[in-house]
Amino acid sequence: MLKINYKIKLLIFITWLFGSLPWGEGRGGVLFAQTYPVQITTQLSTPFSGYIPDYSVAGNENLKLLVLFSDFTKPSYNIKLKFQLSGQGINIQSKSYFYLGPITLQPGIPVEISGSELAAILNPANLDISGISVQHYQTQNLPEGYYNLCFTAYDFNNPIPIQVSNQSCAFGWMVLSDPPFINLPMCGSIVPINNPQNCMFQWTPMNMNSPNSAYNTLYDFDLYEIRPSTQSPGNSIQTLPPIYQTTTPFTFVNYGITEPQLYAGMQYVWRVRARDQSGRDLFKNQGFSQQCTFTYGSPLSQIDTNSIRLTLQGTALTYRMAKYTWDNLAIFDSYTFQYRKQGTTNWFPVSSITCTALTNNLEPETSYEARVKGVYGDGEVVTITTPAKPVIVCGQGGVPPLTTNFIPLKTGAVGQVWNIGQFDMAVTQLDNPNDASGKYTGYGKIIIPFMLNSTLLGKFENISVNEAMQVVEGEVEITTSGMEAWLANIAEQEAN
Repeated sequence: MLKINYKIKLLIFITWLFGSLPWGEGRGGVLFAQTYPVQITTQLSTPFSGYIPDYSVAGNENLKLLVLFSDFTKPSYNIKLKFQLSGQGINIQSKSYFYLGPITLQPGIPVEISGSELAAILNPANLDISGISVQHYQTQNLPEGYYNLCFTAYDFNNPIPIQVSNQSCAFGWMVLSDPPFINLPMCGSIVPINNPQNCMFQWTPMNMNSPNSAYNTLYDFDLYEIRPSTQSPGNSIQTLPPIYQTTTPFTFVNYGITEPQLYAGMQYVWRVRARDQSGRDLFKNQGFSQQCTFTYGSPLSQIDTNSIRLTLQGTALTYRMAKYTWDNLAIFDSYTFQYRKQGTTNWFPVSSITCTALTNNLEPETSYEARVKGVYGDGEVVTITTPAKPVIVCGQGGVPPLTTNFIPLKTGAVGQVWNIGQFDMAVTQLDNPNDASGKYTGYGKIIIPFMLNSTLLGKFENISVNEAMQVVEGEVEITTSGMEAWLANIAEQEAN
């Protein structure tokens, strides 16, 4: 008997529940088939703003709902809405007692809801917020990341929350706007000196597609001297006060005669910070652009360039090598060094990161010309003459190189010709091409003139080589026998 009464009570409850709906008696399949009489489509337009209250500003259509009532048996129907946002550990949803409504629908006629119509449902007073503070929600962007924004409709006239629509969600990637991009002066450039002083600074805003800050942005301009010249631009910004700063709504600053004087040859660094006038954080890197350096005019702008001459000196170290040195002047950014055999027309360049250069594989008893110039000066020609190649006498050793004031060869390379005693050795393999102490291990070929220029293969280990490419300490072990070299040389001559 108790079992029967339970069924009766349950049946009465279900009948009351569905009878309270316009689609009672299960006709709409609201709970079972999940086909609702109200359909919501949530649209979120790019670019996505991470500041949610922006979507409730009058005229804003970046977030809008399209609501359609499909039950033509009813002349009209009232609904109420709930909102939920989730992502990046943040959950924001309508309070349990709050609904946006009533919203009156007519069958077959879509209703669009956007802008100020969403103000109440996005008001923090009507939201449960977790993952961020209420103040953060009101004043700042959401952290960058992926978010779902969902809306659901309920029957307005029923005190029980009866869902009458699908849960419609829009998905968006919330990003901060990029900071400004610097255009002029170009980074690393030399700005010509104008009289009177006039220098144009210009940048490109990268937030023009932003729905909230495209036309609400101010720019803070800062200009610094780089002192001393060896100081990094970042350190100058961190440790020195700007020589000039201003705030402007424009994307340029015309630096004229009323601004602080710029000095010829001085290096400067500048940057721009974009910020929203309302104070919200809407930009990456806190709105700061990249740091950009430039030099104001040439260091030689105020001196006579014809009076700047580099003193070039050259010394023949061996019959194959010469060393050149010249003045190291701070006004020059780099140097160009070249050499050629006297009487020829082609100059050969030598790479050097200092004010010295070594020339290798020179010919004995030959005169060479060399010249060097800074990027702002004229070249100067100097002539050196290499000594005669020593005569090799069988059974006698060569003059040993001096070990005092030893300057090591710090960079060895395959193809270099090293002098060892009376002979020259062409390097064919190096186990350690770079050694600050000048000690090398590897293999080479030695030509023996009195054996019809026969080539002997040699192996060396930890030999010391100076910057003149002379072996000053160590031994080269010959791995080819004399007979092998002799026969190989004869075979090569017969083949030719």
